[in-house]
Amino acid sequence: MFKHIFYSFVFLSVQFLGTASFAGSIGEILIQNGGRVKAFDSFARESLLITHGKDSFMNKDPANVVFTWFLAPAEWAQTDFIRVDHKGLKEKLKFDPGQKYFSPEKLLSNPAIFSFFQTVRTKNKSEDDLNALEQAVQKIENSISLFKAISTGEILNFYPPNSGEAWLNVNQFEDPEVKNKFKSLVTQFMENLGPKKTPLTQAGLNKQIQLWTSHLAGNLTVTLPPENKVKAELFYNQNRPLKWAWIVYFLAALLLLLAWIFNNTKFYYSGWVFLVLAFLIHSLGFILRVWISGRPPVSNMYETVIWVPWGAVLFGMGIEYFYRNRVVLFGSAVSAVLMLILADSAPVTLDPTIQPLMSVLRSNFWLTTHVLTVTISYSAFLLAMVLGDINLFLFFKEKKNLKQIKEINLSIYRALQIGVFLLAVGIILGGIWADYSWGRFWGWDPKESGALVAVLGYLALLHARLVGWIAHFGMTAGAVLGFSLVVFAWYGVNFVFGKGLHAYAFGLGGGEYVAAFVLLHYIAVSIVALYRMKAQKK
Repeated sequence: MFKHIFYSFVFLSVQFLGTASFAGSIGEILIQNGGRVKAFDSFARESLLITHGKDSFMNKDPANVVFTWFLAPAEWAQTDFIRVDHKGLKEKLKFDPGQKYFSPEKLLSNPAIFSFFQTVRTKNKSEDDLNALEQAVQKIENSISLFKAISTGEILNFYPPNSGEAWLNVNQFEDPEVKNKFKSLVTQFMENLGPKKTPLTQAGLNKQIQLWTSHLAGNLTVTLPPENKVKAELFYNQNRPLKWAWIVYFLAALLLLLAWIFNNTKFYYSGWVFLVLAFLIHSLGFILRVWISGRPPVSNMYETVIWVPWGAVLFGMGIEYFYRNRVVLFGSAVSAVLMLILADSAPVTLDPTIQPLMSVLRSNFWLTTHVLTVTISYSAFLLAMVLGDINLFLFFKEKKNLKQIKEINLSIYRALQIGVFLLAVGIILGGIWADYSWGRFWGWDPKESGALVAVLGYLALLHARLVGWIAHFGMTAGAVLGFSLVVFAWYGVNFVFGKGLHAYAFGLGGGEYVAAFVLLHYIAVSIVALYRMKAQKK
C-alpha cells in the first residue's frame, strides 16, 4: 500500500520535522471528524490533547506529527507519548511513578491493564460512576484506540463521496484518480521529511495540496468550508490570540498597580492602552471562534471560562468610566489574567477544541440570549469578588484606607447589581427555552437550582446593604464569599454532580483546586474579620 512508500526512513526523519519550512501545508487538508469538517491541523491538535495532554509533541508541528502516526505506526507504537498521570494506576501496573509518558506497546504489553479495561467497560455499560483510577484507565484506552484508528487510517476521512454522505477514509479510496492524487501528496510530504541533504520541495508539496483541495472543490457535490475560514482556523490554532490576551492583560495589570501605588497618571494611561489592546486581542479570539464554529462561543466549560473575563473587563471599564475608581480597572485586568491562564493551562479539564453543538443547543437565538446572559452575569460577580479581595487588604489599615474602601465598595455594589439583573433575566430566558425544548418552564434541575440559589444569595446581600444590616466589611466579605455560589452553579453542578438535563455541559477534573480556591477565600475573610475584632478591642 502507498502508505509504506519510503517507509524505512520515515521514523528517522521525524526528528527533522521542525527544520522543514512547510508548517501548515498538511494542516490545511480538510478532514471530517467529530461531527464537522475541519482543518487537519485542528484534528491533529485535538488528537495530541487526548493522547499527549498537550496540543504539540516536542515543539513539532502537530499536523506533521499526527500524519506520521499513519505513515510509521510501528515506530510510533514504541515511542513514549501517551500521558499517564495517575500515580496509583502506575503503581498497580508496576510502572515508574516518576515517568509521565508511555508508548502504546508498553501499555498494551502489561497484562494487568486489560482487567482494568474490562472493569471500566462493565461500569460504563451499567452507567455506574467511575472513580479517579478508572477514569485514568479510560483515558489510556481512549488514547490507544485513537492512535490505532489514525495509524490504520480508519478515521482519516479525507474524501467526501457525495453531498450528505460520510467522508471516506484513506483505506476506502477506490477511484484510481483519487488514490493517485493522495499518493502523490503523501510522497511529497515524505520527501520533505528528509534530512538537510535531501532537497526540500516546498513548492511541490504545495502543488499536491492544491491539486487535492481543487479536486474536492471542483469534482464533488458537497459544500466545503471556504478557504478563508480554513485559514482563519489555522491562524487561531497557531497564533493563540487568547494566550497573547492574558499576557497583555498582565502587563496592563502591572501598570495599573503601579499607577495605584504611586498615583502616577502616566502609568494609569499606559495601563488603559494595554488593557484596551488586550481586550481587542481577546475579542479577536472570540470572533475567530464564532466564525469557525458558526455559533456563540459559550457551549462548554472552556468557552465560558474565556467569556466570563471578557465581560469582567467590559464591566470594569464601564464602572471606571462612570465612577473614576482606578482600582476597578486593576481588578478587571487581574480577573482576566487569572481566568485566561486557567483556560490556557488546563486543556485536559477545559477542552479548548471546537466541537459541534448538542441537539438541544442548536438554536442560536436561545444560545445567544439565555446562555450568554447567564454566563456574562458571572463576569460581574467575578469582578466584585476580585475587588473584594483587594478591599480585604485595605482593611488591615482601615482608618487610613476608609475613603478608598468606600469607593471600592460602591463599585462592588454596582457590579453586583449588574450581575443580579443579568442572572435573573438569564434564568427567565432559560425557563422560556426549557418550556420550548422540554415542555416545562421549571423542573428543579441541578443547574436551574444552582442559578436560583446564586441569584437569591446575591439579592439577600444587596438588600442587607440597602437596609443597613451590613456595612463596609460586610459588603466586602459578601462579595468574596458570595462567589462560592457562582462556583457551585458554574462548576460544581457541571463537574461534581454531573447529573441533570444540562448534561452537555458536564466534565471531570480540577475539583481539588476549585475547593482550595473557595477555602482560601473563606480563610482570608476569617483572618481579616478576626484582625478587625482585635483592633476594635484595643
